[in-house]
Amino acid sequence: MAKKEPFPDGIPVEEHEITVGGDVRLVELPQRYYDWSFIMAHFPAPTHRVRELLPDDRLAAVELAPGIAVVSLAAFEYRRMATLQPYNEVAVMVPVRYRPECNVPLLPMLWPDRYDVGFWVHHLPVTTQEACDVGIGVWGLPKVVADDITFRDVGWMRQCELREDGEHVLTLSAMMGETRSESRRFYAFSVLDGELLKALVDTRGQYYAWYVPGRASFSLGQHEVAEELRELDVRNIAIAGLFAFSTKSRLHPGTVVAPVESAIGSGTP
Repeated sequence: MAKKEPFPDGIPVEEHEITVGGDVRLVELPQRYYDWSFIMAHFPAPTHRVRELLPDDRLAAVELAPGIAVVSLAAFEYRRMATLQPYNEVAVMVPVRYRPECNVPLLPMLWPDRYDVGFWVHHLPVTTQEACDVGIGVWGLPKVVADDITFRDVGWMRQCELREDGEHVLTLSAMMGETRSESRRFYAFSVLDGELLKALVDTRGQYYAWYVPGRASFSLGQHEVAEELRELDVRNIAIAGLFAFSTKSRLHPGTVVAPVESAIGSGTP
């Protein structure tokens, strides 16, 4: 009997060609991540403002209550991967559903798998050019290379500071806690070559989830991304969040959902 390979191995891996600066580069898919940690927190914001970030009318922002949507902030430490060098990452995202028959409030945040929730990725700074090139070339993710993404632990709080273009963008602080072993699936939406993609990230690791308001907060600098969050009127009261101590994952190729039809506001077409 063949030996079963542990997660995230054990499935076929194929090479995918991307072009970076005129040069063809081979990238393994799915991308396999052997050890990473992160913090993520969900903050309320007016739905009419959040819609301005979405690239297509068929993506509906998940709401907590009528008129109140969500902006999610997350910070990752990717420590060991199959092919990539270690890097850090910060994500500004919107929980969304694609063409929901009924955009019921709150419940999708509590049971994201049941309601097919994904994240529209709006801004995704990273600390290596390699991670930036792969994210843009394979998924069309809005990656940029940051000056610095730094983590520190203060008691039971983990903090991440993001700096871009010589300026402080934001600092995210979120509660850590006692973790338990879980399998979780996440979905990321992006636009590549005019088509809306949906990519699966399946994970296994040590998670701590919380649904008590106030266990995370953020502070903003003067960078244009910080100003954008201010204009979105994101409330600095987290309603829920997630901490991962040590996690493994696979980032799969994106599946084409549909050609992008129309943008409500200023999202990437």
